[in-house]
Amino acid sequence: MDFTHITLLQSGRNLALLRVSRSLVLAVVLLFSAIFVLASSRFSPRLASIVGQLKPVKPSTSFRNSSRPLSTVSMAPARYHSPPQAPPTFTATPSSVIEDTKKIIERARNLEDSLVKNIKPADATFANVLLPMAHDENDMGLDVPTLGFYQSVSANKALRDASREADQLFSDYGIDSAMREDVFKLVDAVSKAGERLDSESERYLEKARKGYIKYGLGIPAGPKRDRFKEIKQRLSEISIKFSKTLNEENGGLWFTPEELAGVPQDLVSGFKKGEDDHAGKLWVTFKYPVCQRRCSSTL
Repeated sequence: MDFTHITLLQSGRNLALLRVSRSLVLAVVLLFSAIFVLASSRFSPRLASIVGQLKPVKPSTSFRNSSRPLSTVSMAPARYHSPPQAPPTFTATPSSVIEDTKKIIERARNLEDSLVKNIKPADATFANVLLPMAHDENDMGLDVPTLGFYQSVSANKALRDASREADQLFSDYGIDSAMREDVFKLVDAVSKAGERLDSESERYLEKARKGYIKYGLGIPAGPKRDRFKEIKQRLSEISIKFSKTLNEENGGLWFTPEELAGVPQDLVSGFKKGEDDHAGKLWVTFKYPVCQRRCSSTL
């Protein structure tokens, strides 16, 4: 039984409104599915894991040994051991967004350079390679999403543009980081050493190694790998442009109050009222929050 039959049996609401609502629901699903697919191609293995934290993970039921877990308390930097931490203030300016972005990227790049400079593959371990990366990853997990948040919510165009520029900077760094063969050699050496790890740390190591391979390091250096990088960069540009277009969307549809029967009154009262040819009608935008609440209330 489709949405139309269910809704008509339950509430007998206006069929025309239902058809529009179904179309809007489908549009929202397709748009945000596209965002997720495109965005997932823009991040390095470390940045991708930050995005991955939004998805539920099944708990592991397999433990190979009883070694002390490296990825529970000790994998988080000391300043995160005693929650709660203060919430973000969201007081950034366009210049501070770019400045903070460059500092985060510089910190992450300096860490990678330090690992490569000071550790040989034969001496690489989880503790001296993967654990510092995990600490930096936790720091980025707090900072990166906040800087990218402004492009979706700020009323200040300059701040939205700065947030998008930050997104592009993170993306460019992410692609370069993901294709650093010198760092991959350290991670690969840890993986091949067969070090005894708890299940969570072992999973982190496995994901890190596969992440580098996924981003082209399984392809021999040369034209094919260079082409792979070009494709990743192009996907990044398309994704950011897509997000900008969606965030700046100003379209919508006019409805009569009768066609909006069943929509919460507190939502309807905030709709723009029509004039002239649209007198007596209400303007419903395609913006995600409005569409989500309106569609969910009518289905």
